[in-house]
Amino acid sequence: MLFRSDRLDPELLDRLAAHCERRTFRLGQVVLAEAALPPGVLLVQEGRLRLLAEDPDGEGTITIDRLQSGALAGWSSLVRQRPCEHLRASTPVRALLLPAADFLALLADPSPFSAWFHQHLGAAELHQVLVALVRRDPAAAPLLAQWTSAQLEVTLI
Repeated sequence: MLFRSDRLDPELLDRLAAHCERRTFRLGQVVLAEAALPPGVLLVQEGRLRLLAEDPDGEGTITIDRLQSGALAGWSSLVRQRPCEHLRASTPVRALLLPAADFLALLADPSPFSAWFHQHLGAAELHQVLVALVRRDPAAAPLLAQWTSAQLEVTLI
C-alpha cells in the first residue's frame, strides 16, 4: 500500500519540513539498501525510484513497484524495525529525508497519521510475506504472481 504525501495535513507537513534534509540521487544509485535500516523516510519530490525484491525463482532481483513524486519510502522498514526496502533511482531524484528518530516520534503519538502506518504493509514487506508463503505452500504461487493487486487489498487489523 502506498502512502502519498498529499494525504498529510498541510500543517503537519510544514512542521516536518523543518526537520527534513534535502537529498539527491543519480540514475542507478542505490537509495535504500535492503540489508540496512534506512536513515529516515524519504519524500520523493521529483524523479522515480524502482522498488526491487528477490526474484522468487532465485534469478536476481525484480522490480515490484515504482515510486514517483509524492511517494514516501523507508517507512515500512522503520515501522517494523526490520530492513526490507531496496530502492534504486530509475531517474535523477530529488527527495526530502525525515530522519528516523523524528518519524518514529510522530508514530509514538496516537493519530490517524500514525495509525495508517501501523495498519498497512509496504510493498516490500508484502512481497517478502508472499515469498515466504509460497515457499511453505507452493499452491499459493498465484498470489505472488498477482501480488500487486493483492497489495492494494492488504490492511492489518
